[in-house]
Amino acid sequence: MLATYAAMSASVVAVILYQLRADVVVSRQHTLTAFAQLSDEQTTRTFQNVEQTLEGIEAQLLASMRLGIVDANSLGAELRRLIEGRPFLRAVTVLDSAGRVLFSSEKGVVGLDLSDRAYFVDSRSHPEMQFQIGTPLRSRTTGEWLLPATRSVRLSNGEFAGVIVASVDPLFFDRVWTVENTIKGQATALWRIDGAMIMRSPFAEQAMGGTTFSPELTRRTTAGSMQGNFEIASRVDGERRLVAFRRLADFPTFIITVTQTADQALKSWRHIARLAVAGWAISLATLCGLAIWLVAEWNARRAEQDRYLMLFDANSYPMAVLDRASRDLLAVNDAALQEYGWSREEALRMSASDFYAPGNVLEEVAIREAGGSNRDHIITGQRHRRKNGTIIDVELRSRPILFGDVPATLVMTQNVTGQIRAEQERQVAEEELRESQQRYRTLFEAAPYAALVTDRETLRVLAANDAAVKLYGRSREELLALTAEEFYIPEDRQAMRRRRREFSADVTTVLQGVRHRRQDGSLMSVEMAARLIEYQHRAAALTIVTDVGERLRMEQAREVAEEQLRQAQKMEVVGQLTGGVAHDFNNLLTVILANADEVQEEEGLDSRVKARLEQIAKAVLRASELTGQLLAFSRKQALNPKATDLNDLVATTGKLLRRTLGRHISLIVDLAPDLWTVNIDRAQLENALINLCVNARDATPVGGRLVIQSRNIGHDAGAAPAGADIEGRDYVRLSVEDTGTGMPPDVLSKVFEPFFTTKDVGKGSGLGLSMVYGFIKQSGGAITIDSEVGRGTVVNLYLPRSDQKVEAGANYPGAAMPRGSERILVVEDEPQVRRQVAQQLRSLGYDVAEAADGAAALAACEAVETPYALLLTDVVMPGTLDGRALAEEVVRRWPGTSVAFMSGYSEGAVASSLLTKPFRKQDLARHVRNALDSATD
Repeated sequence: MLATYAAMSASVVAVILYQLRADVVVSRQHTLTAFAQLSDEQTTRTFQNVEQTLEGIEAQLLASMRLGIVDANSLGAELRRLIEGRPFLRAVTVLDSAGRVLFSSEKGVVGLDLSDRAYFVDSRSHPEMQFQIGTPLRSRTTGEWLLPATRSVRLSNGEFAGVIVASVDPLFFDRVWTVENTIKGQATALWRIDGAMIMRSPFAEQAMGGTTFSPELTRRTTAGSMQGNFEIASRVDGERRLVAFRRLADFPTFIITVTQTADQALKSWRHIARLAVAGWAISLATLCGLAIWLVAEWNARRAEQDRYLMLFDANSYPMAVLDRASRDLLAVNDAALQEYGWSREEALRMSASDFYAPGNVLEEVAIREAGGSNRDHIITGQRHRRKNGTIIDVELRSRPILFGDVPATLVMTQNVTGQIRAEQERQVAEEELRESQQRYRTLFEAAPYAALVTDRETLRVLAANDAAVKLYGRSREELLALTAEEFYIPEDRQAMRRRRREFSADVTTVLQGVRHRRQDGSLMSVEMAARLIEYQHRAAALTIVTDVGERLRMEQAREVAEEQLRQAQKMEVVGQLTGGVAHDFNNLLTVILANADEVQEEEGLDSRVKARLEQIAKAVLRASELTGQLLAFSRKQALNPKATDLNDLVATTGKLLRRTLGRHISLIVDLAPDLWTVNIDRAQLENALINLCVNARDATPVGGRLVIQSRNIGHDAGAAPAGADIEGRDYVRLSVEDTGTGMPPDVLSKVFEPFFTTKDVGKGSGLGLSMVYGFIKQSGGAITIDSEVGRGTVVNLYLPRSDQKVEAGANYPGAAMPRGSERILVVEDEPQVRRQVAQQLRSLGYDVAEAADGAAALAACEAVETPYALLLTDVVMPGTLDGRALAEEVVRRWPGTSVAFMSGYSEGAVASSLLTKPFRKQDLARHVRNALDSATD
């Protein structure tokens, strides 16, 4: 019986103790759940404030960047002012895309490299996750623990621009979560869903950032539980703990846990268990033990309610409990009294409507509707009044609760006056930015130069001004339908893609030598000035386009004119040199030739000696021809132009050419009927034609075709060749075209230069084309040459049309030389030449006087009573009177005196009265006789 009673009583005690333990655990878990709910409110509100702060900083930073007014000092001061009213923040720092500090509320950290921080790496790798709470870390400047809250900054084009970091004080949660007389053994912790500990109260430095997540908590959160309770051994301190967890609704990646050690939670239960065990021995003690337990339980629950109220009062945000029916205040915490200025007694006599500023009826309706639901409500855009009458902007967060047995609403308020003011300032800044953009748009449209804005990625034209519409000949709609690629011809597009990489947002890139296509398909040369910009939140490029075609044409014309001037100056220098050489050399040749002729006239001279003297005379004449070539390319040789039929000249020369060219060259002569007459030195033109044909033969070593063509070209048929002084005149074109090897551009540019040749040494003097050039230019014509490697060469000679008739050639008898008896004055500065000429004239019967220069000649004319019949003078003489000036003076003073000239070099002399040195005696005789006979006629 005793055993039965013992067993039954033991069973009863065991059941009671087990149930009692379960009740204690449930009671403790309820208390922990209440603490978790309040901690959830505090943590959520803190995170929301941090996120709003970062959003405001980002908006202000982007607006400043768009306006170009970013200043590190002013932004740093603004950040320091910002954190003064936010106790949860220690610092705010802005990092660039490379991880270096741009701005900070901390002093002396600008430029610090934080690119190795995990939060920066995560933000750069995942810029789409704008707001993140990182793992706790120590500050590199102060050594304090920080909780980094980050927001990625992205430009309008999506490009990562940097990170804004808010350094949250972890100990702020320690202050918020901890109240006086808290539950012994209680610990509140904030976890990230990946198991990392963000904060723990009491503060556990060794656990900060560590992964001590409970497997049970992992299982429940993975299953989707938002809140719950369980009992487990702690991985932080190894003690058995009761756990209440709550997942933050607004930040679901974070979990609040409130725990208490099982020893502390079950301390009262163990006491009761000891009493129960004692009562098991003493049955009367059982009732007493139960009574003690009930009293202790009552006191414990009352203590829990007191602790809940203490947590309510210790909250740093203004909070109040409203009667859901009457709207009267049932409770108010210290933060609310401090914010609004009323005492607790005054506040508890007020209703919610007493706090409203005029016009806040909507707030009361919203709170009443929120009180009827089972979820949190956030009410924005409200205004409250303080006791001193000032009005503040607030944001409300309400939740329905039971205050004892009374249905009530817990309302938490936050003063957002500063944030609203900042938002208003931001809106003003955006409005100013819009006005600025409108002004720039007006300037863009009215600019006198063509301007295009193109998308940096697609190259689509985003904007085009009126000048661009006019320049390209397209409507604005047509331009906006194009891409930048379509302005170029296909072969230019690849090069422009490479040059487009040079564009920069800091420096204007100028591109020259660019070709653009107009609406009609024509190409124009343009100069582009390009710079990268942001246009309507898109990465774009602004390009200024200038048509420089006319300027380039003017520059090319100037370069051609400069080249022609250099060529003329070079020829002038060479001409002066060759003129002087020719003058002295021809004087020497004249003496040699005159002596040879004089010796040949001696009687009884051996025939073999006469033959040798004739060979000397012929060598002198060949030397004279070389001097003539030197004068030809400098355009200073004496010409004998006559009316000439070019067709007859080509036909006559062609007979010689057919034998010279060889059978491998097919000669085609294409002569125009009724060809106009030209005034030209026939012998010089024949030499020029032969020279051109021989060059064509040498350029066609394996055979080919040579075409000689003549054509009449009227001045109204087309533009005259470049550089020709024959505009507005008719002219005859003589062309020599071959199918030879042709010439590259570098050779073509030098073909008219004296002594330039592409032939081997000993096979060409380099005077051929330069002589032709000098002869044609001196004759008043023009010469052009076109050549391309592998396609042959075309040389065109342009000769002015002449109205004179072609004269029949005069034939001189080859026997006796004409003689006379007239008085002749010979003027020559070279003594040997003067003596030889005078001696030859005397041998022909003339009465000859001599003078060494112009002054002596005038003195001789003044000394005789009867004027001389003929003045034979050298053209080039020293002193103030050269041959031309002397002739003019003699004709003026003695009109009956005829004039004849002789010269080895004469620039501008009258060709019909000029005897070119060196000359034979018979040439002198005919020249003098013709001058005397023309005077008598």
